[in-house]
Amino acid sequence: MRSLLEGLRNEDGVCDLQRRLDLIPADLEEYFSHMMGTLDPFYLEQAGQLFRVPMHARDSLSLMAYSFVHEQNPNYAIQAPIRPLSSAEMEERSTSTKRRLNSRCKGLLEAHYNPEEYMVYRGTVNFLHRTVEEFLKTREAETVLHTTFNSADKKAVNHILCCSFLAQLKCLAFEPTLFLRLVWHCLLYALEIERDSGTTPTALIDELDRAASTISPIKEWFNNVAPKKGEFDSWLVQPEWKNTYLILTLRAGLRLYVKEKLEGPILFVQEKQGRPILDYLLRPNFKGKIWPDMSSFDIEIISLVLKRGANPNQAFDKFTVWGHFLLSLHHLKTTLENLNLYHITELLVNHGAHKSLDIDTGRYVKRLGMAHVHKYKVYLSPLDILDAKFGAEGARRFNTLFTQHAKSSRKRNLLDKILNIFS
Repeated sequence: MRSLLEGLRNEDGVCDLQRRLDLIPADLEEYFSHMMGTLDPFYLEQAGQLFRVPMHARDSLSLMAYSFVHEQNPNYAIQAPIRPLSSAEMEERSTSTKRRLNSRCKGLLEAHYNPEEYMVYRGTVNFLHRTVEEFLKTREAETVLHTTFNSADKKAVNHILCCSFLAQLKCLAFEPTLFLRLVWHCLLYALEIERDSGTTPTALIDELDRAASTISPIKEWFNNVAPKKGEFDSWLVQPEWKNTYLILTLRAGLRLYVKEKLEGPILFVQEKQGRPILDYLLRPNFKGKIWPDMSSFDIEIISLVLKRGANPNQAFDKFTVWGHFLLSLHHLKTTLENLNLYHITELLVNHGAHKSLDIDTGRYVKRLGMAHVHKYKVYLSPLDILDAKFGAEGARRFNTLFTQHAKSSRKRNLLDKILNIFS
């Protein structure tokens, strides 16, 4: 099609147009081979890098995202200033990127225009055809590009895209939905880096915090203080939870980053207001969520949060963290062994979870009186729930732990009183 359009622009005659048509291969693979043969040798390395991006990206990307792919400075996203581009500058950057795509990829990557999207997303880049990706993995394509497409590329692409979304956040005018999309995509690719490399891109995630805090009109939202009410209420989940940046990274699944911060000098756990961090960890599927669920309970992080001062008996939402956990345990129908819930319960008891507690199950029972039928609320004790979930032997072990911890607490309290007398 491009060849025919070029012929029309060049005022080719009917014979020349027919000859152009005859030169177009009938088979898709032959057609792709023909297009690969037109790649400029000078741009082969850049073409290979551009082809890798859609192979490993989670979604289709915008021209603006691709505009940062070939940045030479590996720290450009961290060092870039926060300066919104004008509409003209954005248009110029997108147009320049489209020209680079055409010159490097010769139509195998195409930009599609969507006028209903945000300006930054109006030009979306995709492969010319869904089979292009398979073709690029053939020996022929790899020979032309002097490279191979393998899983090792994914690590590089994840870093490129994490940087790209951070850079986009810094150069785009603030708009709540777009802002959230860019923040979330940056965190998702940071998560991919953690999974693929076993290390966390701390500098990038910290810079995202700084940049987002600067750009957002709710200055405090991304930092470890309470947010103000405003237009972000719909994606703060619940304003009274007072979500922090650490919670955002936690819900994004960035466990290595969270672990690093919890092991640092700042007492995130004790300073957190609103919904306790421990409650997020013990109820990752909390109703009303907006962030994706964590795949499972993270025992290591739960243990670390408890060591940093989290209190299972802290009051929250008309109950305690421990009480909410027990109620969730009561309603849970999945296999307990797979979730290591026994070990989590043991951790909570060893860190002071109360034995004496009435758990409102939300159920009622009817009992016949002398003249009327009476409804009674059903309450359960912690040991009732633990017995039902872990059996009589499990409940006896927990009862022993409750007793041991109560004795230890009395001894500590007595020692504290003696020290206070002589201090």
